[in-house]
Amino acid sequence: MKPIEIYKKKEMVTMSVRHIKILDTTLRDGEQAPGHEMNFINKLRLFTRIHDLNVDYIEAGFPVSNETDYKLCQSLSVIDERPTLTVFSRPTDSDIKTTSKCITNKENVQLQLLLSSSDIHIKKKRRYTIEDEIENAKRGIEKARKCGFNEISLGLEDSSRASHENLEKILCSLKDSGYQTVVYADTVGCATPSHASKDIQFIKTLVDDSVDVSGHFHDDLGLALANALVAIEAGANTIQTTILGIGERCGNTPIEQLAAVLHYKKEQYNAYTNINLDKLYPLSKDLVKMLEIPISLTRPVVGVNSFSTQAGIHINGLLKDREIYEYVHPEDFGRKMTISKSKHSGSSTTYKKRNEIEYETT
Repeated sequence: MKPIEIYKKKEMVTMSVRHIKILDTTLRDGEQAPGHEMNFINKLRLFTRIHDLNVDYIEAGFPVSNETDYKLCQSLSVIDERPTLTVFSRPTDSDIKTTSKCITNKENVQLQLLLSSSDIHIKKKRRYTIEDEIENAKRGIEKARKCGFNEISLGLEDSSRASHENLEKILCSLKDSGYQTVVYADTVGCATPSHASKDIQFIKTLVDDSVDVSGHFHDDLGLALANALVAIEAGANTIQTTILGIGERCGNTPIEQLAAVLHYKKEQYNAYTNINLDKLYPLSKDLVKMLEIPISLTRPVVGVNSFSTQAGIHINGLLKDREIYEYVHPEDFGRKMTISKSKHSGSSTTYKKRNEIEYETT
């Protein structure tokens, strides 16, 4: 944790700034959206680019689900210099055996075991009791340990719709099994910030301080980023993201937006990431080209118009002092401000003066 200094009533107070770890799941959850399927070569290339962002974890896939994921996870596990590799699995004997065979080098590998936590999933999907789910999880964790997986993450599917009673039963019953991470998963994107905050705070009371609490949020209500931020305030140590927020249905927390917020609001949240901001834009462009998907012109940080203006009042202010109409700096993301000429742009004098500063023009 990095110390920062703040001043209150002329007295200096030192606060600890937490490092928020980023688990990028573009290669797994990001690929689950229709039309986002990637071949092995593209996935391998994308892994390298995500690695360059300086994330803490990369979730490479679900080895049991398809041959491409199996081959990718197998290939990545033997790489020495990489972030922690996360692999997805159900807590069944067959899943764990196959995953263990796939991951030949288990050093610096996290096994994320999927557990149902809401009554909706336990009763309607699994069709058994929470006690059955807990027993299956215990056997799965024990099997994973025997297979050589030392870092276990409990992915609590649909935990945003789980009762606190269910969450307590699961986490307390499995406490002695030795999991290192608990994932609060807003699987259907139903959580609101106040809801997510209360749930994360409750989970923090159930686990040891040594256990990481991770947030996985979907954007069905447009709240994935907001929920990730309140999760951090509530004590989450890790946030799961994807590039451009791609993923099932409406997608996930966008890595570029979360990294930007914590860059500019580090003191507010007492938190930071290690993400290389200047690599986000080129990576986003590469992903858009790879998947042949559109991107909104006004998308924060990476949209074509995110650092563009044609309003005369704004242009005039920017020419006097960029701080007047600029808070997010394009240079932080390897970009430049663009000034466009239109009927809204004002006098020709403004356009003569625009050349006095370093802007792109269109």
